[in-house]
Order: sequence, then structure tokens, then C-alpha cells
Amino acid sequence: MPGQSSGGSLVADNGEHSLTLDQTPGDRTMVGDKARILVVDDDAGMRRSLAEILTRAGHEAIPAVGGAEACRICREVKVDLAIVDLFMPDKDGIETIMELRALARGMPIIAMSGGGADEARLDLLNAAELLGAGLSLEKPFSPTEMLEAVRKALRGGTPGPA
Repeated sequence: MPGQSSGGSLVADNGEHSLTLDQTPGDRTMVGDKARILVVDDDAGMRRSLAEILTRAGHEAIPAVGGAEACRICREVKVDLAIVDLFMPDKDGIETIMELRALARGMPIIAMSGGGADEARLDLLNAAELLGAGLSLEKPFSPTEMLEAVRKALRGGTPGPA
């Protein structure tokens, strides 16, 4: 559950993964031009933390609770980048990535996962890249690692298949 920790940091911790974002006043990292980024994760704390990181970096974050909602949003709104968790209950991340790829050809996608056994998680992240995610991140990751992946994806470093 996200909350304030000592030292002015935003912490999202679901008991398994956590992200900490330093909230020093005036601290803002820009990642190029403002992008509309779809954040797809069934974990509310992770969605909020990623949205905060992306917003502070100058982007517009659009949260989606799962794959079905993400695909609905992508049909209704132009999205520049999607960040998709692989383990979700309504529609898994692989299925979501494949559908997003069909809905928005050429849109970069970042897959992320922290669930499952280490080997299975890495296999799933590799499969996600083969099926349309240009980049993948293993949870837990730092805000810096996420922003670097966003920067790469938006600059066309690894957009996935068109």
C-alpha cells in the first residue's frame, strides 16, 4: 500500500514488490517530450507509483486495472507507450500485449513482471519481447530503471514488431 515514509519518499509495497520515489520538492526528471503512457497492472499500489513516477517525469499516465480495460482504453484514446504487467487475473499480460499490438501497430510496449519462479518469470519476459514488447523489466526495479526504459521505448530504441 502506498504511503509516506520518513525522508519524503512515496512507497508502494504489496508485500512482494516495492518502489520508492523520492519526493524532494522541485526534483523533476524530464524524459523528452510529454507522452501518453498506459500503465497496466492489477496491483493498485504499483499503478499509483508508476503513474507518479511518469507524471513527475512530464508524462501523462493512464492507469488500467487489467488487460481488458487497457484494450478498451487503447481503442478510445491514442496512447504513445504501454507498460504491461504479465501476471493479471482478467487477461494475462502476453494476451494483452498481443491485442495492444494489433490495436496500435508500432506503439512501443514495455513488459514487466515480478510473479512466478525466477526461471519462469524470465521465460515469460522473453516471450513477451518475442510477441510484441520491445523491452522488459523484472520487478522490483527502480524509478530510474523504469524511466530509462521509457526513454528508450519512446525514442524508438526497441519498439517491438509493427
